[in-house]
Amino acid sequence: MSIISKILFPTDFSDSAINAFRYALWFADKFGATIELWHFVSPELAPADIPVVSGELTMHKVEIAKDVIKTFINTSMTQVQTAHELSNIPVVHGHVEVGSPVSNICDKAIEMNTDLIIMGTRGDHNSIDQVFGSVTTAILNKAPCPVLVIPDHVSTDSIDTVVFATDLNKSDPSYIGDVMKLLSPFNVRYKVVHMDDDSEDQHDLELEDIRKNLKNLTPDIDISFHNLIGKDKIDLLENFINRQEAQLLVMYRPQRSFFERLFHSSMTRKVVLHAPVPLLILK
Repeated sequence: MSIISKILFPTDFSDSAINAFRYALWFADKFGATIELWHFVSPELAPADIPVVSGELTMHKVEIAKDVIKTFINTSMTQVQTAHELSNIPVVHGHVEVGSPVSNICDKAIEMNTDLIIMGTRGDHNSIDQVFGSVTTAILNKAPCPVLVIPDHVSTDSIDTVVFATDLNKSDPSYIGDVMKLLSPFNVRYKVVHMDDDSEDQHDLELEDIRKNLKNLTPDIDISFHNLIGKDKIDLLENFINRQEAQLLVMYRPQRSFFERLFHSSMTRKVVLHAPVPLLILK
């Protein structure tokens, strides 16, 4: 995985987007990356006999969005620099197009050879159901690159503890190595966590194998391994994140069975993150 040089940031100009854009600026500063900021305008619908009016209304919305995007960039840049000085003030390119955000975001990510998508989500108290809403889920399923999802009202200026949720895949050392490369500008300690219904010695052995493999590859890595036992995996994960005071949750998405099982809507309707954190989903 290459170092991040181009970040795609979709925005609807909401408060959650403003909050997430601070992360985009912060990451771009850390990596020396450029930001491609996109807003997609829904076309105006009109009766079939007056399509010209529909087109004019749509183009009017596009022109308004172009002005708003400039204000959005300038205001956010000022707010971030007020909080902490940026070492490498990122170059931000604003784009406005007509169309649906879901397909267009992924298409633009491929077209522009994007290294990372950063996007905000809405939701009171950051219910995971709402974090993984329909738009976010669609983008996660189709994105050609890692996606960093910033829950509403989350704010931090440091990442020092990262939780990596694993299904004990044999390729985990490689996956964690990808995470380490991606987060190389940060001084991070890693907490690798596996969740299971019942205690099994085999899982402890599998975690130990991953630990040994990683230590051989990167002997200086600050990493620990945790096998959590319980029926409600969402609660286990949230409580662990809270106890560790982690700032980031990372999941790899090679096996949709694990991803869907962990974040299935039937399991998460009652779940609220008491200390919400951004979610980094890797392909």
